[in-house]
Amino acid sequence: MAFMAFVVFAVLLVLAFILRRRLLRSKKLLAQSFEANQQNIGLTKQVEKLTICNTDLEAQNHELREILKQKNSEIDHLQRNLDLLKGHLHEQVLLKTSELHTQLEKAKEGNRLKEAFLDKISREVRTPLNSILGFINLLNDENISKIDRDYYLKYIRESGNNLLGLIDNIIDFSKLETGELLIEFKRCNLNTLLTDLIDRYRHRFLREKPNLTLIYNKPESVNESLADCKKVIHVVEQLINNALKYTTDGKIEVDYSIADGLHIIKVCDTGVGIDSKYHDIIFETFYQIDHKSRDVFDGAGLGLAIAKKITDLLGGSLSLESQVGSGTTFTLKVPFKDIIAGNITEKTIETDYNWTDKTILIAEDEDTNFHLLDAVLKKTKVKILRADDGVKFLEIINDNKNIDLVLLDIKMPGINGFNAIKVIRQQNINIPVIAQTAFNQPEDKQRCLDSGCNDYLAKPIDKELLISKISKYICP
Repeated sequence: MAFMAFVVFAVLLVLAFILRRRLLRSKKLLAQSFEANQQNIGLTKQVEKLTICNTDLEAQNHELREILKQKNSEIDHLQRNLDLLKGHLHEQVLLKTSELHTQLEKAKEGNRLKEAFLDKISREVRTPLNSILGFINLLNDENISKIDRDYYLKYIRESGNNLLGLIDNIIDFSKLETGELLIEFKRCNLNTLLTDLIDRYRHRFLREKPNLTLIYNKPESVNESLADCKKVIHVVEQLINNALKYTTDGKIEVDYSIADGLHIIKVCDTGVGIDSKYHDIIFETFYQIDHKSRDVFDGAGLGLAIAKKITDLLGGSLSLESQVGSGTTFTLKVPFKDIIAGNITEKTIETDYNWTDKTILIAEDEDTNFHLLDAVLKKTKVKILRADDGVKFLEIINDNKNIDLVLLDIKMPGINGFNAIKVIRQQNINIPVIAQTAFNQPEDKQRCLDSGCNDYLAKPIDKELLISKISKYICP
């Protein structure tokens, strides 16, 4: 029994041991299963995260593909624009290159024409100077007759006027180029001025081209108008000079009329005419065209260019009609302006004056200019004082209280005329002062008046106008 109990106990003990091992194995397996399950849960979560990340990545990838597609489209657009820009720039480069080439050719042509112009200017200046100096030398001969002396003086005057006209042309051209030439409207009778101009040219025609007739068709009566008649006459003179240059025989006809609120002046000639292909360049600077070729012809080459620009300033028009061999007609049209009260031109009055009791101070540094004024005033018996610079002028003014009038040159050494007149006006010295100067433009006159001068005379001095202006102030 005891053995059986022992056996049973042993069996139970073995079974308990086996059961314990199985329990321990089951527990271990359960733990491993739990751990595996936990790992599986973790893996599941990681898979879920990876799935979410993959979804995000796919979304980002899609977005990036869209962005890339858009950028590629923009790049294509930019490339097309770049190609267009390259084409445009290429065209612009070709255009600018062509323009620069044209400008270079024009500059070369301009330089050639300017060199020719300077040569012409030199010749045009020397020609009247040769006449002036030559006839002056002949006047020194005491044995010449009065008739010859009068002829010599006439030639000297004409040559001097030609030289002055050339200088005026150059000055006008310069001021036209810089926009400084001003229009000065005054009361005048254009018919009278044209008649005087035609009379002067008739003498020239008789001497230079006796086979050429000058005709002036004037209206029966012309009222005075408000205009810059000096510049109108200047334009007409340029047109007559041009006609005279290209017409050897036949006639030159000047026709003047007023219609539709315009002064209309036509200058017609029977000369060589102008080919229509040159009509657009005939008014360009330095060009003068004959019937055979485009070339710089006799003269300075400024006349028609100046005429056209002055006409534009006057608010008018200048046109031409011409054919080779059939002559040329230039038509000048300038607005007719009614006279406004108070716009009255000065008129000279020729009178014998006796100014024995008067004193005039001439401020002039050039000896020749002073002696000319002295000679003109000699017949009036006026007492003359001279200042040859600005400082001397102020000294004489302050030392002499009996000076009746001053003829003041503007360009003087020491102190110029503008500053000198300002000084004496600041000292309350009210002596009448007439500026006499080579500055002959309207703005120069205004500057003289603004500086304190009472009046103005442009050189070369007209003796009758000089006497008239002086008398206005010392013989009230």
